[in-house]
Amino acid sequence: MTFLPGDWKRGIMWVSFPFLALVTFLFFPAVVRWGEGYKGRGLVRWEGRAGRVEARSETREVGDLHSFRKILERELQPGDILLGRCELSPVPSLSPWNNWTHAALYAGRGEVVVASNPLDDVERGTLAGWLPPHMTWAVFLRVEDADENVRKRAVQWALEKVGKPYAINWLSKGVEKDGWYCSEFVWAAYMAASEGEINLEKDRDFLGVSPNEIFSSPRVVQIGGVFQRKPDTMQSLFMKVLLLSLLLGGLGTVLSRGPG
Repeated sequence: MTFLPGDWKRGIMWVSFPFLALVTFLFFPAVVRWGEGYKGRGLVRWEGRAGRVEARSETREVGDLHSFRKILERELQPGDILLGRCELSPVPSLSPWNNWTHAALYAGRGEVVVASNPLDDVERGTLAGWLPPHMTWAVFLRVEDADENVRKRAVQWALEKVGKPYAINWLSKGVEKDGWYCSEFVWAAYMAASEGEINLEKDRDFLGVSPNEIFSSPRVVQIGGVFQRKPDTMQSLFMKVLLLSLLLGGLGTVLSRGPG
């Protein structure tokens, strides 16, 4: 077999793109819009193995999760929103490497209300469930233009729905209905509390509302988060396998065109 220089070039092209994409996907740190558009102080975050507080005119490190949770309970307000990225979540996204897959409403006193999953329905949970080791990638948001009364009504609406079913139809949304998925539940709480004035969708449409849309809403600001380890979703894991397959396929093309 005659081996041509052009074969090497084509083979290298086959290998280089998936290789660079895979390296980027595996090793580059995620870009999190920390504090973008944030007004005032109040950032409470946990990164790696330590926490940092920039709240109430103080800036200090926090060395243990128990202390971090206590500070977080003090800084969070009822009606704040929690978004998380869950291990091997099936929630689809156009951006599998940066998407959020779960959402909950903070009810105060260390409790959250969440449309959890088809088995548990709408239920009360604990803030501890949104911290390591249970949740290793989460962000805490505040609806900036919601006053205290609106936030209280959103929490009250959510608490009244405890025990209601979880709805798995992620392509639709509604306020007063028989069931909700997690981000729809948070969206509906504020729609009901504000009589339709506070819509947490980034772009209004007839489709469902995702955790990513709430994260990107101009109505929310970031007040804290946990960025210890970004877990893979089912979609991001599939993308990694696909890129690895392309890499191995390209490598096989190069080797098969070698001198023979």
